[in-house]
Amino acid sequence: MSDKTIMGVLYCLVAGVAWGAQFPIAGSVYTTLSCILGTASALVIVVLATIAGYLKVPDVETAATIRWEMGYMIVISGVLAIFSWNAGNRALGPINGILFINVVPVTTFAISVLSGYNVSKLEVTGAIITIGALVSNNLYQRKLIRAKSVIPRGVPAASGAAR
Repeated sequence: MSDKTIMGVLYCLVAGVAWGAQFPIAGSVYTTLSCILGTASALVIVVLATIAGYLKVPDVETAATIRWEMGYMIVISGVLAIFSWNAGNRALGPINGILFINVVPVTTFAISVLSGYNVSKLEVTGAIITIGALVSNNLYQRKLIRAKSVIPRGVPAASGAAR
């Protein structure tokens, strides 16, 4: 179930980045809808898990011990990061935005390996395929943009060239 969920999230992320780059207001609308639906889904899951006895409601003292962590997650991760993400995608363009977000799991994998995680051959193969696919797709998309534009060979395409 978790692999399918992650793939679904990634498909939505790619669609949102591509859609948001074409329509300036769309990125904000997409982000808002994602946050509303994500919060509603999380609320339903937590309520059902609490009713089923898998979770328990923390007391006030327990909640107070994590007030700074919750503040960080709400203000920095929840608000500032989303505004920064949308601004970054507008500046980078959809091709580089998608490449950037896909570097995150590769970086996490690398940090895990450096931290002592024992990787299997299958995981290394998957990482190599992922990196190869990301780089190949990025180069191919740039080639398509260059073919549609009048940018001479050897001059890097600007992020706005796709628009």
